[in-house]
Amino acid sequence: MKGIGKTNFTNKLIITVFAFIFLLLFIFPIYWLVIISLKHNVDIFTYPPKIFFSPNISSYLKVFAANNFIKAFISSLVVSFSTTIICLIVGLTAGYSVITFDFKGKRALQLLIMLLRIAPSISMAIPLYMIFSNLGLVNTRLSVIMTLVSFLLSFTVWLMLGYLRDVPKDLISAALIDGCGHIGILIRIVIPMTAPGIAAVGILVFSYAWNEYIITSVMASASGQTLPVLIRSYLSEQTTIWNELAAVGVVISIPAILVTIFCQKHIVGGLTMGAVKG
Repeated sequence: MKGIGKTNFTNKLIITVFAFIFLLLFIFPIYWLVIISLKHNVDIFTYPPKIFFSPNISSYLKVFAANNFIKAFISSLVVSFSTTIICLIVGLTAGYSVITFDFKGKRALQLLIMLLRIAPSISMAIPLYMIFSNLGLVNTRLSVIMTLVSFLLSFTVWLMLGYLRDVPKDLISAALIDGCGHIGILIRIVIPMTAPGIAAVGILVFSYAWNEYIITSVMASASGQTLPVLIRSYLSEQTTIWNELAAVGVVISIPAILVTIFCQKHIVGGLTMGAVKG
């Protein structure tokens, strides 16, 4: 018994050490990004690196004082939240239709949804750019939102199908017999039962829309650019303002981190929905 107890303790110790090492590997880039943003540009290349230094927030002040940063931040919020809301509404209703109704080509439709997810984003950006150009919508937030929706909608529907399959069909049939319409079933039954899954999908869609670079750089000019595209302006062949570049990187990371923290409970529940069935 003592030997078994020592073996269990050793195994737990080894797992804890490896988990701690992996945690440091993930945290260190974030730590280094924050450190660079708080240093003067000259001190960043000091060798050996200074561990102890006087924090300097001038890089953050310069970033927030720039007009293009405020516009890019607002554009990122509008584009990300709009894309997430549209994808969730359309994805939920589309997934519900696929699960509830029987029609010809149902299996082919599900396969098509998966194949659309495989396509790279730039493959949709180019034809949509030509369409929006003819409509006079290029360099607008609407063009960015619609392009992101066209790319992320298949991903949203595919994930929604997994969560919606856990909703008992007998419950939906009983609600229909009682006179409840499909919209009422969605609002009163489906959404409450799949709320963790919807939250998990929403976080994934928001994170992708918030960090998207290629689609935004193609669809929007300087007036409608988002934060990931704005970072490019801090890079040039002559010089690179590393502390301001790091400051923008820190600011970009904060909204996604906050949303994840506040929705952590729903994310964990959504990722584990359907994992165990009695």
